[in-house]
Amino acid sequence: MVLDVVKALFYACSSYPKIASPHRLSPSDDYEQCIFSALIPTITLYTTVNKIMEEFKYGNRGVKDLEIGRMIAKGTSLLLQDVGYRINIPVAISAIIIIYIDTCLSTVAKDFHDALRRVYNAMHSTPPNEVAEVVKSLRAVGGEFAKAIELAELSERRVAVEGIDLARLFSILSQYIKAFEPLTHHQRILEALLIAEKSFRNLNNINATLSATFIELAKNALPDNVDLSRARAPELLRLDLSFRKQGHDLSYLMPYIMFASLYIIKVLA
Repeated sequence: MVLDVVKALFYACSSYPKIASPHRLSPSDDYEQCIFSALIPTITLYTTVNKIMEEFKYGNRGVKDLEIGRMIAKGTSLLLQDVGYRINIPVAISAIIIIYIDTCLSTVAKDFHDALRRVYNAMHSTPPNEVAEVVKSLRAVGGEFAKAIELAELSERRVAVEGIDLARLFSILSQYIKAFEPLTHHQRILEALLIAEKSFRNLNNINATLSATFIELAKNALPDNVDLSRARAPELLRLDLSFRKQGHDLSYLMPYIMFASLYIIKVLA
């Protein structure tokens, strides 16, 4: 149900302390960007996606007809119209994939992991014309996304000729933008879910669990002289500010936190 997704995405963007990533005490505007980028596509597209999954359930659509690419392109265009260019595209794309997981869970999947697997498998069957729509919408966003598409030579014609599906598109883009890495293979998401599950059983608190999950995922990018297992919120917030001043950006981990948040809401909480 849409309320579960909204709650999950709100927790994902809000949870703190996260370092050099969106959280509700962030000194920059990345928190607001996260909230808008996640919730606008969710609220706008959830009913449509739910209808698509219902039709799939009753055999009126095949796996190639789930319109995942089309919904991503539409969500990106909606954000450009409503918010402008200061949006978080990987968060928006992850939110749309999360909508599919949630609606799959309520229609055809036997459990969360089955829903995750089904949606990721469906991204391997996305028609090239939909993938071309995604490429076009990302090019319209400009910045690093347009640059990545140019460097990867991802023209709409190439997508059509080579039959590039959504999974392959994300794999190509992940070579230039790290935030696409979680979208290339669901095994990476499963690892994050396992971390979140262990943390939640110890902490029994969604905010604390997402913070602990983030820190575990980010530990290789954080300084060795900080004992992250013992650091308190004020110390982590100071580290967050220091990292931001140095130009570091760990927001590429946000898709993992978003999937973990939905998992907690749907399965653990």
